[in-house]
Amino acid sequence: MEATLPVKIPTFYYGDVSNETSNFIIITECVPFCSRIEDLDFGAPKPEKRTNQTPLKPYEVEGPYDKCIDWTLRSEPSEYYYLLLKIGAKMAGLYKCGKLGNPDALNRYFENWGHRSVESWGMNPAGSTGEPIPVFKKKLEIAMPFFFDLAKDIFPKYVTDSNFQAKFEKTLLTLNAYAAETSYWRHKNPDFIAMTHNNLNVDNAFWWRDEDGKLDIGLFDWGHMSARSIGFKIWWWVYCGDHDTLTANLDCYLQCFIETYHEYGGPLLDKEELKTQLIITAMEQMLGLVGAVPQIHRMVPKKNWQTIKDRWDPRIAENVQGQSTLRLYLHVMDSIIRIMQEWKGSELLQDWVGGFCKAANWELKAIS
Repeated sequence: MEATLPVKIPTFYYGDVSNETSNFIIITECVPFCSRIEDLDFGAPKPEKRTNQTPLKPYEVEGPYDKCIDWTLRSEPSEYYYLLLKIGAKMAGLYKCGKLGNPDALNRYFENWGHRSVESWGMNPAGSTGEPIPVFKKKLEIAMPFFFDLAKDIFPKYVTDSNFQAKFEKTLLTLNAYAAETSYWRHKNPDFIAMTHNNLNVDNAFWWRDEDGKLDIGLFDWGHMSARSIGFKIWWWVYCGDHDTLTANLDCYLQCFIETYHEYGGPLLDKEELKTQLIITAMEQMLGLVGAVPQIHRMVPKKNWQTIKDRWDPRIAENVQGQSTLRLYLHVMDSIIRIMQEWKGSELLQDWVGGFCKAANWELKAIS
């Protein structure tokens, strides 16, 4: 696909896989980053770090960058996210008008959720379509003390409020109960299904500027390339960004995607429906994150939380065992909590459930 993608990728040289063992090898062009991942600073943002960096020459590659530390980017983070959204939208638009590659070949080699029958989604008007309720409630019983007590100092102050705690539990139980229904809804309109990159984070890209200072981009990490819900995709492009930046730019991000998608061959989308898809997708990520709390306890012993007072504590801000997993979990948990409360995502979900059930002539499901 090197010839049809609207973005530079490292040149592919060789690849092979064993169908017996699944062992594989892939050799690509080396990206000439200007520094090393070990040179990244973690901890509290340092605004002077950005302004004091030595300017790069045109076409020198920035980074590499890591997840959930956008203050280390060389300029305003939203500049990077707008470019990610434009590139993702270009791919999606070209796919919709048949210019990303032969549609039959793409559907043969890549997953396409637009071809599923209604029956395949497993919707059930009478019962939960997520995890069995007792199993999921057990996960919540383990996770909620972490959010509301043990690690409360790194989350918004309202996590200790009983009203929010009840809202949090109801929201997750509702998402679990309607897991199949929300997936079906996101994919029932083909206008909102397109093939594009699945994980457009700043660390899955390489960046440079031309002679005029214009930011440009290349991409790697093409795992799970597929034709799926655009609202789903966009959340997984922006979820590692700082929540305040996301809040300030969300509507413009979506408008940027809609206009670019249409310009490159896609249909014109309704922004409110796209926004609803993104918000419900965001909150659904918490269904998996609550199950990660035991893993967090293994990375940070419970006794340590007594002295962790903010997200910049090095015990949770730095990479653990060379990976960003812990920082990412905590960063996204915080963002989703704020989406539930500050974006009124929980209320939006309840409105969506009511509208879906009314249209389907269903009674509301029991969620507990």
